[in-house]
Amino acid sequence: MPEQDRFYQPQNAKDAMRFVQKLFNQYNQAPLTEELVAYHQKLLAYLTNDVTVEVQKQGNSEQGNSEQAAKLNGMIVAMQDWLKIRVSGKPYAGKMQHFKFMPDQQQTTFKQRTIKGRQAQQPPDIASSLKTLAILAESAKIFFVSVWARSSVGRAPRFACRRSPVRIWSGPSI
Repeated sequence: MPEQDRFYQPQNAKDAMRFVQKLFNQYNQAPLTEELVAYHQKLLAYLTNDVTVEVQKQGNSEQGNSEQAAKLNGMIVAMQDWLKIRVSGKPYAGKMQHFKFMPDQQQTTFKQRTIKGRQAQQPPDIASSLKTLAILAESAKIFFVSVWARSSVGRAPRFACRRSPVRIWSGPSI
């Protein structure tokens, strides 16, 4: 495998900034270690040395890159602030979005769309379902006992005389 195909090669300065932003958002909440600080310093050096030079080159050839240079400087400042905050022991509450720091409270939230006329089905709690089950079992028991009592009044139980036919007394014969 050739050496140039082994690593990610950004096409322009904006592509490099997006890549560094993605990497930064992956590790900004990780526990602070010496390796992480060294990696962060390496990314900062890449932004300040290589990407800044590339933005200036593109600025000479194209107009309107002063906005991209301002975004790059804002990104560098945000990454330097991250290191100061994390070294002081405080949590970094946010992430980098559009090449600048975005606090967690300001991030876009989406509303859940509700449809009128439909009620959301809530899962029943176990205690109420057990009570309902006990009430149903008790009422079924009462129902079956009453049906059995009504069916056996005035005649012998059906299971008692299997060998001989069941005779029902109909009164005195003449």
